Order: sequence, then structure tokens, then C-alpha cells
Amino acid sequence: MATEADDPQGLNAISDVISNLLGILIVVLLVTSISMGYQVTKSLESAATEEPAPVEFRAAHREWFPPFSAFYIVAHDQMAIWDVTETIDALEDQSAETASAIQTIRMPGGVFRFSGFGINGDIDSYYLEYEVNWAHFKEQKDLFYDEDRIDLFFHDVQKLSEMHTVPCFFVYPSGMALFSKIHAQLAATGLRFRISTIHARKPIIIYRHMTQFNVDEYYYQ
Repeated sequence: MATEADDPQGLNAISDVISNLLGILIVVLLVTSISMGYQVTKSLESAATEEPAPVEFRAAHREWFPPFSAFYIVAHDQMAIWDVTETIDALEDQSAETASAIQTIRMPGGVFRFSGFGINGDIDSYYLEYEVNWAHFKEQKDLFYDEDRIDLFFHDVQKLSEMHTVPCFFVYPSGMALFSKIHAQLAATGLRFRISTIHARKPIIIYRHMTQFNVDEYYYQ
């Protein structure tokens, strides 16, 4: 009987085939490596020659870091919404470029002493005093809540709570009777709110600054 040991030429042929396959595999690997290295080099060269896109730093805006307070003025047996964001925007349009100086600006709603301190961190800072023009105040019927619209008021307060916004009430002596009627209902809701009683001849004072967000105290924001 013949065995493989009796056929050395057959073994040599198999060895030649294996050697050829290994040679082809090595050539393919070398070509692939060279090709990949070339592509990486070209990519790095392209990246090095391209100018990086400019980084845009946008100024803080009240819609991005909104106030956490909604303001109501209670006087003359009526309660009106005070849109502070709208007031600040109007004052900034009329104020000079002097950042830290307090400026007196007269508008239909009253007399404002205002200073915008620009951007501090992510907070748009300002200081504001407001002497109400009561004649104008009484004309803003669409902003008022009276006894006939109390249900709508409580609906709006609930929506504020869902937005993590606290209603703040500036109560003048002429509005104390009205506010005393809704205070118990307001407290019964379990929602948070703030009250600030204002002397009849005193302005409302509010401000917003980075320090209000860094200390364990609450302010009007």
C-alpha cells in the first residue's frame, strides 16, 4: 500500500500552494495598510488646513433663564398684572448706554428709575424702581382681576406654579380690602406666593442679580 510518505512531490506541491497563499495575503495586508495610512494622512492635512468654525457666545436672554416671579399690583380695589419683562425691554430701548448709572425714565405707566447691569454669568441683571401712574393703571382693564374674574385669576396662578413661577403681590393700602378677600383662598391652594405691602407714596423696588442665585435666600427675580 502506498502512503503520503511515499509521495514527497505531493507534499511539496501543497507547501507551495500554502506559501503562495501566505504571500498573497501579506501583499494584500501591506497594500491595505499603505492605503489606510495615506487616507489618514490626507484627512489630517485637510483638518490642519481648515479654519475652525467660530464659537458663538450668545448673550443671556430672559427666555433662556426666565424669572421665577410673576408680579401683581393690588390697588384701588383692583389687581393688575405687571409684565416686568415687557417693562425691562421698553426701558432698555430708551435708556442710554451707561451700564451702571441709574436713569430716570418716564413712560405712560409711571416713572421708572432703572439700571441695567448687563450680563453677569447667565443672568441679565438690573435694578428697578417703579412709581405707578395711577390714572394709567386704572385704564388697563384687560390686565385686571376684580371680584368677577377671581376664578380666572386662580386658574392663572395654578399655571404659574406648573412653570415653577411664584406670584408676588405688591399690595397698596387702597388694595388691602380686595386682597384680604382672596388671601384665604390663595392660601388654601397650598401654592407658594409672596406679599409685599407698599406705602401709598413709595415706589415698588425689584432687582435681579447673580448673587440671588448663589445664596440661600429668596429675592424678587
